Amino acid sequence: MSKLEQIKAQVRAVAQQATTLAGQLTQISNKLSSNVGQVTQAIGGTNDGADQEMSLAFQQADASVKQAAVSMQIAAQKANEWAQNA
Repeated sequence: MSKLEQIKAQVRAVAQQATTLAGQLTQISNKLSSNVGQVTQAIGGTNDGADQEMSLAFQQADASVKQAAVSMQIAAQKANEWAQNA
């Protein structure tokens, strides 16, 4: 196997890892979304607004994780494209 083929194989492996990680991040996002509902059910309507603060924190975390998942998918796609065209 040539040096280029070895590098391409390494890049493809990294792309696969990124794809796997993107899937894991999506699962985490789903759990965070579920947490918002659970917080609302458990302590919704508190006078001090703690429920809203907690829900907002989970929503912000969810948005960040979703963006990370998308970024990992894009990175995997770019790595695969490079390996295919190199």
